Amino acid sequence: MVRSRVLAFILLSFLTISSLAQSSKRETVTQSVQWFALSTHIKVHNSVSILAEGQFRYAQHFDPMQFQFRTGLDFTINKHFSVLPIGYVYTWNPLYGKQPATYVNNEHRLFQQVIYKHHIGRINLSHRLRMEER
Repeated sequence: MVRSRVLAFILLSFLTISSLAQSSKRETVTQSVQWFALSTHIKVHNSVSILAEGQFRYAQHFDPMQFQFRTGLDFTINKHFSVLPIGYVYTWNPLYGKQPATYVNNEHRLFQQVIYKHHIGRINLSHRLRMEER
């Protein structure tokens, strides 16, 4: 009796697994994306500056996809390191493309970043580590 119930349970488990599997036909959409960004640091003190950044993202043939405005206070630690302990990002997400979202979800986010600058020969390098909360 127990054996037949276990066998029935296993059989039903396999039947439900196959019914939950994804179909082999997958819908894919190809669309080009263009990104533009403007960024500046406005120096207000020897070691303090204000970050102002705008990003403009478009899909297909310049259909609005996403716009971001980012700002925060940036503190220069030394000639190699600067830290932005807390910044703010507002993101506009309009409906776009062949598979638009069901609603517009504009976002308010906080972020932190560390920038490390150095040079190799005559080449200046800048590395940015950024963490964003969602």
